[in-house]
Amino acid sequence: MLQLLDTPTPDLVAFRVSGRIDENDYAILQPMFAQRIAEFGKIRVYAEMLDLEGITLQAIWEDLKMDVKYAPDISRAAMVGDSKWEEILVKAASPFLSGDLKYFDFDQREAAWKWVNDNF
Repeated sequence: MLQLLDTPTPDLVAFRVSGRIDENDYAILQPMFAQRIAEFGKIRVYAEMLDLEGITLQAIWEDLKMDVKYAPDISRAAMVGDSKWEEILVKAASPFLSGDLKYFDFDQREAAWKWVNDNF
């Protein structure tokens, strides 16, 4: 399930995912990324991953397409999670992002929010 979060500036896309992730979640995020990138050039991303139960194959495909398409347009991304495998995935994705990508444990949410908003 995807939940959009309020942000202090429109060039920041913030959301929380939990439960099972499917292609419908990406159908919401993809146009939002496209619109914000078209408007601002570069965007920042704050994502909380909480109690994930899995991801469909179609959602994995949509995620890969978004990563390839939008990675150069993300200046900073804070990924907040509650499991070791999420941290490993974030570290593996880091070389493909032109901006800064950092993982935070769920109890570090405030630090992640501050980091993604610093100097902006």
